[in-house]
Amino acid sequence: MNELIELNSKNLKKGYFWSAGFLSFIFILLLLFDSSEIPLKWIIIIFLGTLIILPLFILGVWSWDWYRNRKNYNRIYSKNPYKNLKQIGFYNRVKSVIHPNGMIDYIYFSKFNNWEIYFEVSFRKPKIVTFSIYGNIPELKEMKTEFEKKNNEKFIIDKYGISWEINTKKENSITIKYIENKLNSMIKMAENLNCEETITSEYEKVLNTTPYKLYC
Repeated sequence: MNELIELNSKNLKKGYFWSAGFLSFIFILLLLFDSSEIPLKWIIIIFLGTLIILPLFILGVWSWDWYRNRKNYNRIYSKNPYKNLKQIGFYNRVKSVIHPNGMIDYIYFSKFNNWEIYFEVSFRKPKIVTFSIYGNIPELKEMKTEFEKKNNEKFIIDKYGISWEINTKKENSITIKYIENKLNSMIKMAENLNCEETITSEYEKVLNTTPYKLYC
C-alpha cells in the first residue's frame, strides 16, 4: 500500500478530480435540460455519487489493476529462470508507467555490458515478458527493411528502441545462460543499428533476492 501511494499519489488525485468533474458536468447538463421532475433528494444522491462514490470506485479499479500487475510480476520473478536474473545484474529498479491510465510501478533493469536493459511483464498479457533497450534508432524506416531480412533472433525494433519478447507459458525451458547470450546478441544488434541509448537518471539499487513484497 505504501508504494502504491508513494508512486501514484499525484496520478490518483488527478484521476479523482478528473472523474468527479467529468461525471458532475454530465449530470449538470442533464439537469439543465429537465430537472423539474427530479426530486431534490435524488439530485443530492446523484451528486454524491458523481462527486464521491463513482470517482472512488474508478480509483479502486485502478489500484486493483496496479496490485494485479505487481502480483503477475512476482509470479514471473519467482520462476526459473527469471528468479536468477539477479545473477546477471537485474537488481536495480526504475519507475515506469505500467498502465494506459498512467499508473506507475517499479520495473527491473540491468547495466549489461554498459547498456541498460529493462525487464518488464506485459500488463495486458501477463504471460509475456520483455527485455528492452530504450533508445532512438536513426533512419528507422530505412533500417527496418534491412533489419527484418537479417533478424534471425526475432528481436523487435520500433521508435522506442529494440526489444525481445518471451511467452513464459510456451517458452518455459530456457535457461539463464540462454537469456544472457540473447541479451548480448540484442546489444550487438543495437550497436549495429547505431541505437542512441536513452539513459535513466532515476533508479534505486535493491540487493535483496525478493523483488517486491506481494502485499504492500
